[in-house]
Amino acid sequence: MNQAKALLSGAFKWARRTGKVLHNPVLGLQLPKSTYLAREKLPPEAAEVSLILAAALEHTPDIAPVLTLAATTGCRLGELVALRRSDVDWYRRSLWVRGAVDIDGSIKTTKRLQHRRHVPVDEETLAVVRHHLDQMAERAALIGVPLSADPFVFSDEPGCSAPLRPAQVTVRLAVLKGHLGVEDKRPTTIALEDEALRLRREGSVDRSSRPGPRPADGAAMSYDDIAKALGRTQMWARRACDAALRREQAADGERHEFNLSFNGFRKFTSSELLDAGFNISVVAQRQGHGPAVLAKHYSKARGSAQRKAAEHLGRVVHGQAEHNDVPTSPAGEPGPR
Repeated sequence: MNQAKALLSGAFKWARRTGKVLHNPVLGLQLPKSTYLAREKLPPEAAEVSLILAAALEHTPDIAPVLTLAATTGCRLGELVALRRSDVDWYRRSLWVRGAVDIDGSIKTTKRLQHRRHVPVDEETLAVVRHHLDQMAERAALIGVPLSADPFVFSDEPGCSAPLRPAQVTVRLAVLKGHLGVEDKRPTTIALEDEALRLRREGSVDRSSRPGPRPADGAAMSYDDIAKALGRTQMWARRACDAALRREQAADGERHEFNLSFNGFRKFTSSELLDAGFNISVVAQRQGHGPAVLAKHYSKARGSAQRKAAEHLGRVVHGQAEHNDVPTSPAGEPGPR
């Protein structure tokens, strides 16, 4: 609503100034106050990151190496999919971040000099990268296509000549969110997907004029029938049923509340390092930010840090109360403090 008001206000100011209208109807317009309270999801804890990576290996193994690098480096998604083999420094055990993949798949240079950086990584993370690169080489040999001169680390092309687009990773990440029960969809979208699954199981359709067989898997309605009933496409109906089924299965397990996104991984790395006592300049350099930006946007107080803070304050306050003697008067009664 604020964006719409800003656009209309600018348009009517121009129209009033050029004589297109006699008055500006947006002038003095007061928008109603929203009663919606956004519930911010905190970055995942270390145990939750392990859960995410284990679930990725099981349900979305194609993006598991990307998620592993996101959790250990804090790099942006566009920076990760822009990595080439020449950016992996095996001797120094580090990655060179030199650019990022844009939404259209093109490579763009970093906006600021601090974004272009060298990020040290641990030996186990390098082993994940090495295993992934071996798999890419095996895929190229199996298809019979040579690898490009400087192949991308993450690519759908047999020769790794083009980077994986960020949108492709985001779609697969949404599937993983469904398996873990941490989707951030609108309630109307969830309700529509649940209805699609209900029709798939319990819906009815008149088959008197249809000589063909019922759906092969014994479903009550085909995806085409569901699409027609809900005014959607057949592809949407299939994906909606899959999403609703994943959500249903996740509801039977442990409930999770964390920010599963690449921005969430960035906040995890910064919070984890700051909580462990690392210098803020070191953390900011890994993130490609200045310390001020890091402190403002990326250092979120997780539940574990808040709990440690509470326990520390409790020890300080109650510990002092137990050991400090109360001043007494010569008669043995408490005196003035």
